[in-house]
Amino acid sequence: MERHFYLLIVVLLAAAAVSAADIPKVTLDVKDTPIAQVMEDASRQTGVKIVCENDVKASVTGGFTSIELEKLLDTLAAMNNLKWQKLYLRLEKDKPLTPEQIKARASAVAAVPSGPVVVYDAATGKQRVYVEQDPSAPAVDPEKLGLTLVYLISNAKEQPKVETAKETTSNTDTAALNKLQSLEKERIKLLSQMSSSERIAAIQREAMSILQLDPSLRQQILMDQIMAQQNMDPQTRDLYRQAMRDAFQVMRSRGLIQDNPRGTNNRGRGGRTGGGAGG
Repeated sequence: MERHFYLLIVVLLAAAAVSAADIPKVTLDVKDTPIAQVMEDASRQTGVKIVCENDVKASVTGGFTSIELEKLLDTLAAMNNLKWQKLYLRLEKDKPLTPEQIKARASAVAAVPSGPVVVYDAATGKQRVYVEQDPSAPAVDPEKLGLTLVYLISNAKEQPKVETAKETTSNTDTAALNKLQSLEKERIKLLSQMSSSERIAAIQREAMSILQLDPSLRQQILMDQIMAQQNMDPQTRDLYRQAMRDAFQVMRSRGLIQDNPRGTNNRGRGGRTGGGAGG
């Protein structure tokens, strides 16, 4: 009985490993590269068809190491005000679909109201059936139906809304906000053009500039930075946190951050606190 139990564990672990290996991952290192070109590279690496609409003109700068394809799409969409859709279509080699045709099919299905709909075409005598999956019904495997996975990248219709604190910006100088936004874009562009050592020095100078402010103003700015992250929309906040986790993992793998034994940091902080209190 015990042998069968261990065998079951091995089978489950093997299945989990295969499932994880099946998740398409992408490695990129690009600078001011058109997103259509980036998606072509991602498509070659994953073997998955990725299509950008013709009016998508964003460019990408950044490095990604073994990032899951859909996490990459989430990141690029959040950075460039885009959206992506996951479609399964019947593709024919002699009749390839254009991005506009793919979008039209996705839009047609999305426009169908909730509930099943059957459309009868008197000219052809054929029916078109639209059915929204019932939560209790088993999922349909599109690949068994001979359908091909396609990712469609489009411009988002609206700017993503970011939840802010209860304060409103009704009395804020709009010109100052616009100027700051322009400077932020220029700052990110300059940072992307710097070497790693130059970026580190620039970020350190920025931190020193904040420390040199009036204490009350400095505290308020730091509090606002914390609140800005807390009040992000959940998707953007999760993407930001995942990006930070990925960065820490890369730094650990390169030996740039030392892994301390569990609890060491807490004991160190506790010791310093205790010493200060005793003094």
